[in-house]
Amino acid sequence: MTKILIADGGATSVNWALLGKDFIKKFNTSGLNPYTSSSEDIRHTINKELSPEIRNQSICKVFFYGAGCSTPTKNEILKEAIKTSTPKDADITIEHDLLGAARGLLQKKKGLACILGTGSNSCLYDGNNIVDSSISLGFVLGDEGSGAY
Repeated sequence: MTKILIADGGATSVNWALLGKDFIKKFNTSGLNPYTSSSEDIRHTINKELSPEIRNQSICKVFFYGAGCSTPTKNEILKEAIKTSTPKDADITIEHDLLGAARGLLQKKKGLACILGTGSNSCLYDGNNIVDSSISLGFVLGDEGSGAY
């Protein structure tokens, strides 16, 4: 039976859900942010913490929504690391955590979505994609809604 792996990733921790036809397995790993962690550290975390959780699973799709996943170059770092732990033919999608929050909250409806965590951010969502967002200076500068504040 094929399974889908979904992640909500931040610099502090990543919440994972492995979805099958009749089950959901949830687990956490250390944070994975390509802006604050090196490629080597990301690969090490994936191999040490993710691999044991999904060993021998026939995963067909991976959706990783993460902090720092805002450019193709940064997204590729995570994609390559995740490839080392998933089947070779798995379809891996890496997107920004704000898009994941909007899709999770609003699904196909238009609206506003926000993240209030270690870092905070907000956006206008059209039911499929982010059409406008606030400027985020990271989790320290100008981030009065964040956990850092």
